[in-house]
Amino acid sequence: MKNILFIFLIILYSCGSNPEKHSETEEEVIYSEDLVLHGNYLVKQIGSRNLNSEGVILVFDQLKNEVSGNAGCNRFSSGFVLSGGAKVSFQQPVSTKMYCEGKMETEKALISSIEQVSEVKQQEGNLIFYSENNELLLVIEKQD
Repeated sequence: MKNILFIFLIILYSCGSNPEKHSETEEEVIYSEDLVLHGNYLVKQIGSRNLNSEGVILVFDQLKNEVSGNAGCNRFSSGFVLSGGAKVSFQQPVSTKMYCEGKMETEKALISSIEQVSEVKQQEGNLIFYSENNELLLVIEKQD
């Protein structure tokens, strides 16, 4: 059932959207008024740090404008606003306050990055979040 819904959403999205295309360092970047932030996303990168093996998942609920997740130790959540196509802002995240040996660095980096996000771009199947200064903060990938 999930696969049918996913295929239906892709067809609807491809028929109803008219993304502007821009070239940025030879890679295609899509700006879309119809960007959807909903479902589970694997955090692939925080800043320049690759996280593929750490399994950090963000769960977006666009209907409630909320994101939640677990960065290895504590659960957190934040509200978000998607506006003007590529513009996005997050409220200050709230989280539990446990200490977990060896996992706090990733958690602090993720929370700090979320607080700085101002723009999102879709590129090669990933969503890439940038700061106001165009600094790469997060790279996430949609999960099934």
